[in-house]
Amino acid sequence: MGKRNCMARISSRANMAALFHVPGSRSVADAALARLRARVLSASGIIAIILSVLSPVSAERFGTGSVQSEVTRPAAPAPGSPAPDFYVISSDGESISKSSVRGKAVLLHFWASSSDASREQISLVRTLRRMFDEREFVVIGASLDGNCEDSGETAKRLGIVWTNVCDGRGSEGPLAKSFGISGVPAVRLIDREGTIAGSDLSPERLRTAAAEVVTESKIGRFARESRRELQWKVGDIFEAMAVRQGSRVADVGAGEGFISVRLSSEVGAGGSVFAVDIDETALGELRRRIQKAGLNNVDVIRGRESDPLLAPGSLDSVLVLRSYHEFTRYREMLAKIRDALKPRGRLVIVDVKPDTDGAARTREWQVQQHVMTHEIVERDLEQAGFRIIRTSDPFAQVNSRETAWLICAEKGPPAS
Repeated sequence: MGKRNCMARISSRANMAALFHVPGSRSVADAALARLRARVLSASGIIAIILSVLSPVSAERFGTGSVQSEVTRPAAPAPGSPAPDFYVISSDGESISKSSVRGKAVLLHFWASSSDASREQISLVRTLRRMFDEREFVVIGASLDGNCEDSGETAKRLGIVWTNVCDGRGSEGPLAKSFGISGVPAVRLIDREGTIAGSDLSPERLRTAAAEVVTESKIGRFARESRRELQWKVGDIFEAMAVRQGSRVADVGAGEGFISVRLSSEVGAGGSVFAVDIDETALGELRRRIQKAGLNNVDVIRGRESDPLLAPGSLDSVLVLRSYHEFTRYREMLAKIRDALKPRGRLVIVDVKPDTDGAARTREWQVQQHVMTHEIVERDLEQAGFRIIRTSDPFAQVNSRETAWLICAEKGPPAS
């Protein structure tokens, strides 16, 4: 069969959707055509051009050659909603569907060769893949490149060894459209039950959420967080903060409130907890959580990268749990936190340490790996006007791969 006849037969399928994304049952012919289309796409980007003629699309380019639709795109599936059905053929010819990965946590990572941000996020995806057992955590890379052959070369160059798919249609491909993808990089995290667990999360939230969906079976949030409480030695953290009834404290990098809700009970009705984050998605979940629990002493604050927006001289202590390495403007943040503390108020920072080789690497390298040595943080604190009370290293064995340290510091006297 000549290439032209082959393409004509392929394009006769309704909307081309049956060739890459077919919910429900599939016939043998459907599967065969899907594999044929994947092979043709890997050979050239010609079909992407034909598809752009057959469908109402704009001329706006995306990534390295895909196109954006003028038709309103379905919204991204909300967390807690069922993930859309999907059926894809990988670049190696492997068939993958929602049903075939049910019972496993799934990370869908949408990327493009021309996107610098995509390449940076691939490093995080690689870290996550190493953290979890492949039998429990599946990573599927979805390239939005218009030329799948170029995409395959880029994947090899970037060391993408996990399953990767490309249909040559960019954000107009059925997989991208069904998950509401309009730009890269983008992630969709699916839990073991086939439910959306998160979309476009910050690096730290993605790590946490991935760990939760991998470990979650039929246990609920209470059981998961009880385990985390032991792993992170939360009682010892509160002791370092000198938390007591009536204390005014802040949880900077609060996320969905794992620590904030526990601080609420520690400070009691006469105290206050200020839960700060820059991730509005996480803060939205935290607001729902404290409303449902009736926690009247927790205030939610959407901070800035350089300012947690805490009132000057108002706090007894501040906690930064596994978030310090995410501070892009740490000097400004430390200055604002110091201003928010009362005289001799405490700042407690807990973060994950790199391995022996990583400890000798630059700050920039450690940030990319979402780790940091306590020596770097101690220097930052001293330069910001804090006095180190104690450093505990190791402080907690969070899991088989990660060990955390703790620094307890207090607000020093004003610079003379």
